[in-house]
Amino acid sequence: MLDQTLIRVCLIVGSLLTAGFVLRRVRLAKVQIEDTIFWLVFSAALLVLAVFPGIAYWAANLLG
Repeated sequence: MLDQTLIRVCLIVGSLLTAGFVLRRVRLAKVQIEDTIFWLVFSAALLVLAVFPGIAYWAANLLG
């Protein structure tokens, strides 16, 4: 149980750090908008998987 909680916390922190880093780079105009969209979607996906881990389990069962 502790391992799952630790992984969820790491995913949430990683997602927030990624989003913050990307938004900072956008503010400094050092990144293209296409790259920004990819990283923000990736960060949001990590956050959703951390908050709702059942989605990952469902996808894993679906794929076998």
